[in-house]
Amino acid sequence: MRAWIDSKLLWNNTGIKIYAGSTYIFCVSEGQYWQDWWVKTDANGFDMWYMTPFKKLLRYPNAKWLTLIGTIDHCYTFVIGKNTILRAPISGELICYANDAAKFYKNNKGSIELLITEYV
Repeated sequence: MRAWIDSKLLWNNTGIKIYAGSTYIFCVSEGQYWQDWWVKTDANGFDMWYMTPFKKLLRYPNAKWLTLIGTIDHCYTFVIGKNTILRAPISGELICYANDAAKFYKNNKGSIELLITEYV
């Protein structure tokens, strides 16, 4: 399964159904980047010392700026980054976003392709 995640969108509905109890591998291929204003980064995101005071504004404050974040039906949120493995605790649609402050998505640029494989 594949989904393109646009860094400008607050929510990227993927149309991909995740099932509780199943294990999934999430992967972003090497060489894919998006941008927060002038900072180019991959799906693992970035930190800048001068942005530390604003970190509490992030939608997911425990992750870096522009880290790829996933949610299952807006009920269960988790960090994807460039790759992660998740055993789904609930069923629902996979919805993703680039971690940023809610009012600052307009200066983001680019999309990345997320590959999702059910581990059997």
